Formats: sequence, structure tokens, C-alpha cells
Amino acid sequence: MEGEFVGFFLIGALIFGCIGALLGSRVNIGFSSFWWGFFLGPIGWVIILLLPRGNQPKHTRNSQAKPENASLDNDLYRVWLVDTYGIQKNDVLDQYLCSGTLFDTIDLALEFAHSNEGLRKKNEADAKTYTVIWNAFKVIVAINLLVFVIKVFV
Repeated sequence: MEGEFVGFFLIGALIFGCIGALLGSRVNIGFSSFWWGFFLGPIGWVIILLLPRGNQPKHTRNSQAKPENASLDNDLYRVWLVDTYGIQKNDVLDQYLCSGTLFDTIDLALEFAHSNEGLRKKNEADAKTYTVIWNAFKVIVAINLLVFVIKVFV
């Protein structure tokens, strides 16, 4: 009798988890939505639908896509930097303003924006690495929790 209950519970949790994963794929959340559905059932589904959407485009000042050739010799890239980082000439000070910093020439402001773009790209790569590690950790914890539950009830 006890084994039937555990089996029924696990099958139900798996079904709820699959529905959660389906909902999560619709709103670009990812596989973590499976665990919301698995552990919380319909309440987890509501949480999935209320979570911020994943992979939403970030709002930038410009609507142009970043040019493939990210070199300061490329005029399109230079224009993209000006639009993205809001580089403006301050006529009163006769200097260029980029991210709250003043520069004597436009070339210095563009080099500053270009270096910030490189740092932003590195930070995005680091964030992706940490996300992969964090997701792997969550899966390991969930598997261990599931094994614990099975051992307790079986």
C-alpha cells in the first residue's frame, strides 16, 4: 500500500513537472520550470507564469544591430558606439561625454566605449558560465532530494 502511494506520488509529480517544463519553454525560462512544477504542482505553474521572461531583448538607445566587425576603424561600429553609449559633445566644455566621463577628443571617448564593450562581453561570458554551474548544482540537489524522498517512503 505504501509503495503504491509513493509510485502514484512520483508519477503525479513527474506529470506536473512535465507540464511545468512545457509552460517554461513557452515563456523561455528553461528547465528549472520542470522543478517548479514537480515540487509545487499547479502552484508552481502559476509561479512559472509570473516569473520574468528569459531571453528578452534588452532595451538600448539604438535600434541597430551591432556590426560584426567590432573595430574602431569601422565607421558603422563607431556610429553604433556613439548611439549605444550616448556619446555627446558638450559645447560649453568643448569636450565629449561618454557614460558620465569627459574626454578631450571623440577618439578617446570611442576608445573608452570600445573598452567598456569588451568588458561587457567578458562579463556576459562569465555570467553564462556561472549560470551553467548554478543550474548543474540545482540539478544535483534535486536528484539528491528525490533519492532521499524515495528512500524515506520506499
